[in-house]
Amino acid sequence: MGLEHEFFLVTYDEYEEMGYDGYHFLNRGLNNVVLIHDDIIEYIQDTLNWIPSINPAMNYQKGFGLNNYGITLFDKEGAEVIVSLAKSWADIFSIGPSTLKLTGNYCFTGNDTYMPEGSYEIIEISRDKLVESFRKLQLFSEKVISNKYLILHYGI
Repeated sequence: MGLEHEFFLVTYDEYEEMGYDGYHFLNRGLNNVVLIHDDIIEYIQDTLNWIPSINPAMNYQKGFGLNNYGITLFDKEGAEVIVSLAKSWADIFSIGPSTLKLTGNYCFTGNDTYMPEGSYEIIEISRDKLVESFRKLQLFSEKVISNKYLILHYGI
């Protein structure tokens, strides 16, 4: 899977040390990261727009949701929403079959400009792997709520 969103658990001190973009942080171990494919992010996008967030690229302006192509920070306020969303999505996906087949974006395939043909993409993903990612994101959020951490998100 290529286009993945990365969610890192970092302390306030680590974030201060790495600065705005924190790219050197990517060279560390993968115990502190959750990877979620962009197709899944798009699938749950409406609910992600409920999460209070911070945009470092816009002078740390507060807003909602993810920066799909940039960096997003989540502090305690955002983590309080993420913990519920991550748990809920993990619970929903956990009752599905071992290979989940989800309806993705609508793609046009025809050349007719008046009545273009198309179909919905089918997202196939391992249930257990996806549930594990959401459970880990839930754990990250619980740590952030303790006021000792941030979640640092890198978009695609």
